[in-house]
Amino acid sequence: MTKDLQTALDEAPLTAVQIRIIALVTIALILEGIDIQMAAFAAPAITREWQLDAAALGPILAAVMAGMALGGVFGGMIGDRWGRRPTLILAIAIFGISTAIVSMVTEIWQLAALRFIAGAGFGAAYPNAAVLVGEWAPLKVRAKAVTLLTLGMPIGGLLGSAVSSVLIPTLGWRPTFLAAGILPLVIAVIMVFALAESPSFLARDPSKHAKIRKWLTRLSTHDSDADNVALTADDTKAGTTKWNAIFSRDNRRVTAGFWLAFLANFTVAYLILNWLPMLLSLSGLDEANAIRGSFYMNMAGIFGLVVSAIIYPRLGSRKAFMVMLILPSLAVFAVGFLTLLDLELSDAALILAGTCLAYWGVGGATAALWSLSVHAYSVTTRATGLGWSNSIGRLGGVVSTMIGGTLILMQPSPFVFLVFLAVVLIVEMAGVLIIDRQAPPVVGN
Repeated sequence: MTKDLQTALDEAPLTAVQIRIIALVTIALILEGIDIQMAAFAAPAITREWQLDAAALGPILAAVMAGMALGGVFGGMIGDRWGRRPTLILAIAIFGISTAIVSMVTEIWQLAALRFIAGAGFGAAYPNAAVLVGEWAPLKVRAKAVTLLTLGMPIGGLLGSAVSSVLIPTLGWRPTFLAAGILPLVIAVIMVFALAESPSFLARDPSKHAKIRKWLTRLSTHDSDADNVALTADDTKAGTTKWNAIFSRDNRRVTAGFWLAFLANFTVAYLILNWLPMLLSLSGLDEANAIRGSFYMNMAGIFGLVVSAIIYPRLGSRKAFMVMLILPSLAVFAVGFLTLLDLELSDAALILAGTCLAYWGVGGATAALWSLSVHAYSVTTRATGLGWSNSIGRLGGVVSTMIGGTLILMQPSPFVFLVFLAVVLIVEMAGVLIIDRQAPPVVGN
């Protein structure tokens, strides 16, 4: 019986081929997670060396978000046109080189420019990584595989905060940036030789069909199974261009919902990622302990991702989002109100509790959004749709970097900061509810 290519990939067993691809991409995103958060780790040291206040870092952090928005748009489009593999490798090289060069800057505008370039690499890497793994991973493990990718950010932050809390106070922030930039270049070189392109993408080129059948033979339990697969890529539901496709009548609600959800998600995530060390420092913690706060925050994000991977295939996308967004929002509201009471708990402890709860929610929701995008968009528009959604989300990151310094200083502090996080989590849930193409439960079906 003949089956289409995506069905064959969905039903294939998990083999060394997929495991190698998932592992390589996950390692790359862990290193990306380190590099994205490097400015936040180094913020207290940079402000002290250059005699800046907290608000002065806003444009530098915003430059990263602006670069990520640009990189997400063009990275997704390039990935759909030229391939997920070469685009991902190029993106990793871009953010690795620009992060390493930060070690030589002497002016604040140089730092902002290099972080913008690094942001473009960050933004281009995410959609292509998610789509590449989503198209290779069998359906029964796809949510877990995409969740593993999303773990890159918190694991990278966890490792980066642990190492930076030692290196920055002893060696300084410049050598730390240099080391953080060299590591991604190593993995990019390895990917040139060991990373395979998506079969669904290659299926659009008839000259690649022989290579795809060899892969299918390696994935199949019976040698004859590969001969019964129709190597045709699915078409967009409407329109002749990627832009028309994501805004076709069938996809308008999907695109609008993803844009709002990612906008809210990144607003919360980057408020915490970029401003937590500074917020804890202002609450009275020393530099090393303020940086270690990011360690606990990233641990919470990892826990959220694990929970998301467990409940997403069992509950389906809509109920999973409710668990990952509504419950943390209510908890963060509660912690925010506790800061107004005359309790024996320190502001630093409440700040860390509230931000960890919020990051637990957005961490799990990010993994669910990536998994849902593979379900909601066709293969010829997935990288474009996810790339644009990520780029719109980066606008929330830009806003968060610009207003973060103001929020942490507004009175009563830190009540305003925590309640703002809780409200935006509710906005993200509203975006999810707009999407009319939700993923059903797959475990047990």
